[in-house]
Amino acid sequence: MIFKAIFSTAWESINQNFYTRLAQTVEPIDGVITFYAEILSSGILKSLDQKGNNVTETDALIALLKNPNENQNFQQFIKEWLYYHYSHGWNYIVPKSTSVGFEKRLDGSTKTSLYNCDPDLIQWNSESTFWNFFTNKKEISFNYEPYQFSGIKYTDVIPFIDVRQNSTKPYIGVSRLLSLEKHIQNYSLALQGDENLIKRSGSILVSLDNAKNDDLGLDSTVFTGQYNSDGEPISTTHKDLLENQLRETGIGTNSMGVMFSMLPLKSMPLSSGLENIKFNEKLVEYARPIYNKYNVPKEFQNLDKETAKFANRQMALIEAIQNTIEPLANSFCDKISNYFNWENKITIDFSHLPVFSDNEQTKTTTQQAVYNLYFQMFTDGQITQQELTKILKDNGIIM
Repeated sequence: MIFKAIFSTAWESINQNFYTRLAQTVEPIDGVITFYAEILSSGILKSLDQKGNNVTETDALIALLKNPNENQNFQQFIKEWLYYHYSHGWNYIVPKSTSVGFEKRLDGSTKTSLYNCDPDLIQWNSESTFWNFFTNKKEISFNYEPYQFSGIKYTDVIPFIDVRQNSTKPYIGVSRLLSLEKHIQNYSLALQGDENLIKRSGSILVSLDNAKNDDLGLDSTVFTGQYNSDGEPISTTHKDLLENQLRETGIGTNSMGVMFSMLPLKSMPLSSGLENIKFNEKLVEYARPIYNKYNVPKEFQNLDKETAKFANRQMALIEAIQNTIEPLANSFCDKISNYFNWENKITIDFSHLPVFSDNEQTKTTTQQAVYNLYFQMFTDGQITQQELTKILKDNGIIM
């Protein structure tokens, strides 16, 4: 079903019930989203009050995010959130309270839970034109069977958009996968071709070789050892005689069995010609645009035979966190905070990750070496105090 959908001519028209399963089916897409989801889920939730004091331990919204619902903790919840967000280009978080209408109340006797909704499984009750959406003339709502939600209003969800809104349905976004249609189709075909090559590698096709006409003598006349009613000898061909003798042994019948051919036979493997197509190289070629679309650093694409140096991978990971993960985390926290009108500043912190610790240690060591070198040059009179000060400022050693 997914393979047929990959070659559909109407990707955008089915993006409410297709992209999650597509992402799970195509390895480069699943790999990209899982790569980012693992990093995002490693962050630590923190809360600062308006004076900048750390109030993480007493913040009710932090407590909710750490245990958003009865089935998930924060790490599981944020991974699922990112999967829907990056596969569809949009997703919703649905707050539900034990008392209807008290979803934004995080204290007292009521309890609020948060749920991700897979856009593949959302069933719209009504849709709206672009104009009506912003004038609220028509209510937009949906049902979500996995949690038995019905009549969920768009105004009651926490919506997220990845790159841009859908021009005709502004309450959803446009998936990045839409622009990768041909690359995903080609990747799927190359994968299918590689599979066919393996399946056919042990199979051989046998056929008549019409290009040759060797005389094997099977049509020459031979005496059968029998006579007809007139006493004349009965003759046949070598071919017919051999076939009759084989049938008498029970090997064949008149309708099926062993046949003798006047022409030579030729054989060829069913994989003939396919082995010349380098499917593995094609897979790499078609996977690269998928990685690039999601800004995965080349050091983590694992498409080249050469392994990236450890230092390069560290710098690439820092780049991925700063350019992709932190903006995603900020968007997540800001939307959640805005929904609950939260006064405290909610963040997801990644400074504890080893890559930052190693990078900071390397930076400190480098700065110390620079300071020792140029201070010695100043002591020896090779540079002036002004030059020393400028060098130290340029390297971030002094302000």
